[in-house]
Amino acid sequence: MKKTILMGLHEQFSRKKTRIATALMSGFLVIYGIGFLLQYTGLIPLMLGAGSIVAGTYSLFLAVIAFRSKSKLAPRLEIRENEIAYKMRVFGKFERITPNEILKVEFGQYLVRFIMNKQEKVFSYTRNTEVSLEIKESIREWCEEKEIQVVGG
Repeated sequence: MKKTILMGLHEQFSRKKTRIATALMSGFLVIYGIGFLLQYTGLIPLMLGAGSIVAGTYSLFLAVIAFRSKSKLAPRLEIRENEIAYKMRVFGKFERITPNEILKVEFGQYLVRFIMNKQEKVFSYTRNTEVSLEIKESIREWCEEKEIQVVGG
């Protein structure tokens, strides 16, 4: 079993809406920066205009590259045969959990708590309801295959 659940950056936006909003914002920033550079002279306007262009270009990179469905950068949860891996930031590291480590899994509202042999790991997210249900259903199915106790949800 391998499943990847991509997430947007805000609880009310899906990944697709996040891409659209980010692309629109980045386009606005680039246009604003170019307009600023053409209209004003001096060091401060140059810095503001260039800063807007850089910020807009970076945002466009996030919209086009980081949030596409096959991107390795996008925040996501991956459920694989022998582990659950998740990352919450575009340039963040994966947190990995294997079934041998897990004693019990507890679901809360926008929260998954992995009770483990020596510690507990909490996967907390503020995403839309559809993504939350998909995350919980997928983890529950994976736990049932591995005979791991699941509480809540």
